[in-house]
Amino acid sequence: MEPLAEAHNCEFEIRRLKKPTGIATEPGFDAIVVSPETQAGAERINQIRRERGLDPLNIEIVDHVYADDGRRISSTRIVRGEIDRHGQLTPHRSGRSATQPADDCGAE
Repeated sequence: MEPLAEAHNCEFEIRRLKKPTGIATEPGFDAIVVSPETQAGAERINQIRRERGLDPLNIEIVDHVYADDGRRISSTRIVRGEIDRHGQLTPHRSGRSATQPADDCGAE
């Protein structure tokens, strides 16, 4: 996202949402990025924002990205060691620590 932000002279911050509406109902946000199945949640967030007198967020819906095996890339699969963050199969690895690149792999 950094190159895109730089190209448009914009700033961004990625934050984890811990509640269903997370921090997205607070002031200071312009957009929310969701998957197709979480679009309804983003629409609920905008409803709450309107009720609080805030502008609605731009809802950006992103399609799923598929791994080499044709199944969706997900954080759960990465943590389990099934795939790396690029969707490449990692059958020789298991668990979160195994998804980290080895020291001799070099920079991406």
